[in-house]
Amino acid sequence: MPSERGFFVKKQVLSLLLAFCMIVMPFTVAYADGGADTKSVISVTDSGELHAAVSNAKDGDVIQLAANIAITTSNLSFDVANGEVTLDLNGFTLSRNGTDLTSSATLINVKSGSLIVDDTRGNGQILANETYTGKAGETAYTLRCVQVCGGAEFTLRDGTLENTNKDFNATQTISNYGTVNVESGTIKGVTGIFCFAPVLGSPAWSNQKAVCNISGGEILGTPAESYQGGYKDGYVGASYGVALYGPGYTTSGVDNDAVILNMDGGVIRAMQGIGTNASSGKYAGFTINMTNGLIDGTKNGTGMYLPAMGVTNIYGGEVTGAQGIRICAGELNMTGGTLTGTALSDGSDLVAGGSGGTNGALVAGKASNGYVGNIDISISGDAVIRNTASGSDVRPTIVVSDKNMASIASQEIKNKDGDTISNYSYNDTSISVSVDGAEIEGDVVKISNLTQSTPTSDGGDTTLQLHNASVSGSVINQTSETSLSVDGGSIGGDVKNIGKGSISMQKTSVTGSVVNSNAGAVTVVESTVQGSVENSGSSQGGTVTLIGTDVEGEASDSGVTDLPSVTDNQIVSSNGQTYGSDDLAKALSELPAGGTLYLGKGTFPLSSAVTIDKSVTLRGQGAENTIIQGVSTDPTVYFTVKKGNVVFDGMTFEDFGGNHRVGSGTAVIKVPSGSDVNTNLTVKNAVFENFNRAAIDIEAGKYAISGCSIDCNNEYSETSEQGVLTKGIKIGYGITEASGTIDSVRINSSASTYTEWSTSAIEVYQNGSALITNTEIKDCLTGIWVDSYYNAQNDPDNTGTSAYVKLGENVNISPKEGGDALIVARWAEKDLRSSVYITGGEYDGPVYIKYMQNGEEEYAKNTEDNFIRISGGHFDNLTPEDMEEGISYIADGYHMDSNGNIKKDTSSPSSSSSSDDPGSALPLAPGASYQPGEPSDSTQPGASSGFVSDTTSDLTVNGTYQFRITSLDGTIPFLTVDNANFRVEFASQEGNDFFFKIHAQGAAGSTTVVSVNGVRLLTATVGGSATGVISDTTAPFTVKKGEMYQFRLTASERPSFAAGSASFTVEYAGQIGSDYFYKVYAAGNVGDGCGFYINGEASPVAVATIA
Repeated sequence: MPSERGFFVKKQVLSLLLAFCMIVMPFTVAYADGGADTKSVISVTDSGELHAAVSNAKDGDVIQLAANIAITTSNLSFDVANGEVTLDLNGFTLSRNGTDLTSSATLINVKSGSLIVDDTRGNGQILANETYTGKAGETAYTLRCVQVCGGAEFTLRDGTLENTNKDFNATQTISNYGTVNVESGTIKGVTGIFCFAPVLGSPAWSNQKAVCNISGGEILGTPAESYQGGYKDGYVGASYGVALYGPGYTTSGVDNDAVILNMDGGVIRAMQGIGTNASSGKYAGFTINMTNGLIDGTKNGTGMYLPAMGVTNIYGGEVTGAQGIRICAGELNMTGGTLTGTALSDGSDLVAGGSGGTNGALVAGKASNGYVGNIDISISGDAVIRNTASGSDVRPTIVVSDKNMASIASQEIKNKDGDTISNYSYNDTSISVSVDGAEIEGDVVKISNLTQSTPTSDGGDTTLQLHNASVSGSVINQTSETSLSVDGGSIGGDVKNIGKGSISMQKTSVTGSVVNSNAGAVTVVESTVQGSVENSGSSQGGTVTLIGTDVEGEASDSGVTDLPSVTDNQIVSSNGQTYGSDDLAKALSELPAGGTLYLGKGTFPLSSAVTIDKSVTLRGQGAENTIIQGVSTDPTVYFTVKKGNVVFDGMTFEDFGGNHRVGSGTAVIKVPSGSDVNTNLTVKNAVFENFNRAAIDIEAGKYAISGCSIDCNNEYSETSEQGVLTKGIKIGYGITEASGTIDSVRINSSASTYTEWSTSAIEVYQNGSALITNTEIKDCLTGIWVDSYYNAQNDPDNTGTSAYVKLGENVNISPKEGGDALIVARWAEKDLRSSVYITGGEYDGPVYIKYMQNGEEEYAKNTEDNFIRISGGHFDNLTPEDMEEGISYIADGYHMDSNGNIKKDTSSPSSSSSSDDPGSALPLAPGASYQPGEPSDSTQPGASSGFVSDTTSDLTVNGTYQFRITSLDGTIPFLTVDNANFRVEFASQEGNDFFFKIHAQGAAGSTTVVSVNGVRLLTATVGGSATGVISDTTAPFTVKKGEMYQFRLTASERPSFAAGSASFTVEYAGQIGSDYFYKVYAAGNVGDGCGFYINGEASPVAVATIA
């Protein structure tokens, strides 16, 4: 669509012309916007002229009010397919009164195309003066201010939109089934914007998305002054900023992409800033992405109310309220920004059917029936959770309730039509809250039912885990039975176990005291406590166990056990119980969700299979001291993990089916296909010996494997007649994605005695992905096998995602003689996807794609769907000697030197990728703190070397900086940096001027030396707001209309990523290690161009055109 910017640049001059012409008559003028296009400005003074202008509108028209206009007849229906129309309020008011209606109506209906509302003169308004209250027998009708149909787009660039009806049942100011963009201006009403999944509006819109993009302006909820014309407690005073209704549950699950809210600025202020609706799953499905702006739930309200299944991602901005966020279902990920609670605890319980009740910056729990699905919360990075209230009562920041979570009562799951499609119980769901390294200003509390007069079934799989968090206040568990765990970090207040639940704490610094005042248990391991340790609940059976913990205050002699370490051949549970070495399975079964088992030195035999379906941690005394022993002749004895955050730390696993023939899929630790998609398995500091099949097999969820040694050299292999097949780690082959990291792992001697079956150290199949670093693989026939043939249990309908592997620094693969370092298997029978990126490491063996057809094998080139891309590392034998000529897996812009090292090309700057149009000069110094002047004369450094730089002084770079290097002798200059704190990109050339960009990607304050042709130029420092992001795509590219392209961004934390126009939509697609994936969809017209921006940088990282 043509740009409108020329009109707005010239609007001051144009307004003088309009003022003169309005004296004479309504008119149409043509104006140029600075380009080749000419647009019409149609001035209207009454309803008839406005209807005519709207009915005849064409792409590029600007309809401008020249007077206040009241609509009394039909809707203003904008229907310019694939076109864009602007409505300029020009300081006037467009309105419609509810008393004039004979049926429900919409003041503005955007049926197709794009409508922009602007106000070039200021104080312009669009008012829906609705009188509807929903009261039985009334004759008033509903009146929407603006409705956006599926596939259409509405943008508020300036002006005010308001539904003046102040009854609770007033219609929302904007009803959105398409796309709404709020750039500036104000939206007012009891409900500001209501985003409906398009399928709720019309079956014809079933393939559309409802998107709301907020980058500025205000959405202000008007407090309701009545309910159906009268008063009703809980309704009068309520207001809503943005409401989201998803498409509901289906037999296929939940579609979280049908309703999307992106907030990168602006303000939402209402008693419920953002709200969703549970209704037993009827309106499930949404995604919220917040990178900036303010969501204010007001003094007594809620910033975000999230009772429905969906995904909420917070990277920046602030959410505030008496309840900052109240969540009852779905996924919440917070890596940045601030979440603020503004009220002290008043002892209120959770409230069903809406926000309110328990105060806190973050309140998680299920007050009653109807909240379908798990609650999964991850808080990490630079996130700040705080409570700003003052007083002596508890200042709740994070509050997690296990109320109702043990209920076995059957509940219904409903679809959008209200039909029951399945049943479940809360006992089958989970609440998982994990805080990793965030800052918490206030108290952390875990609670059960606070309304004792109404008994409920509390507990269930409800976990609250703090990892390396800084808590300024106290940590309190007052639940009736569930655990709270703390691992690392510091607590500025006390640690209090008030109920019958338990607290386990490890390697944590506590400024205050540790108190157990009821029948619960507290276990403190290798920590420091500056205050006292008390067990006033000892008479009720309460326990406190200290293991290797320093207490600076007094430790009560009554009910406090102080041990230097865990007793040999003993298990200490965080529930206060101790077990013998033969009771590991029993200890696990009795451990409450979120609890920890501490295993002493010794051998702990496992005689039967163990299934783990809750969050638990097993901690040994180190792999050399703690041994978990399976049964060598029984391959059915192993650990199955199906749900929760499960950690194995510091132990050896041996003799798991090592002397018995086993079937496919057997492992020492296995996460089977069909397990909860939020399962998170951590295995660290462990050793695996004498097993059969795999040490670790992960077909669902997320994983982190680190510091492990896997010895596949089964001692029974030479004597057993049963057959032995051993491999280290298998990822994928499930119906849902399995993704994670393998770091600092050693795998050796994978082998098979089965006829025609081989094995590898690491195998990655479809729906599996792995980021591998600091890992050694030795004496295996194949180091890594990547294969998408065996997809989703061999079900051809489950094509899933690709098998994906990224190999980073310090990977060393040395296969057996005649073996291979890495193979990507490509099968003629199935057109599936496998991708491998190699950025570093040592590979003493072939790396190649094997193409298999009709029993024949051959080496294959990269294809779009199956490839190996090498941009780093050392290779002693990159490909077999008989590899066909012309096959190469080295990425564009790289080459192999004579020593087998992969190097970046430096022969010509034109070989580098460019994020802008080559041949055109680029804006200088975007984001830099130092702005260079004109190029210096030949006396500046570098002139004697045949070049002149526009910048010679040291500088700080926030994101990206561009140099102009002028060649004085016709020689092509080369700009380089001396470390990885910056990366260099050749941008363009104009005559003898060469433009280079440096991109900050190191930590703030880190430096690099910038040189040209080997001559030192200056020192560049990474600024505090450097993006630190590397994109796999920087060159211009094309995407066919309606199709998708995926970016891979590598960063220390998830970056924001946005399209510069509505021609493309952006969707977050997931994370693997430090790689973040975003999909961009070509939604505009052929020829439309769009830049893509990382973390709000001034320049796009890449530009796409729709083909």
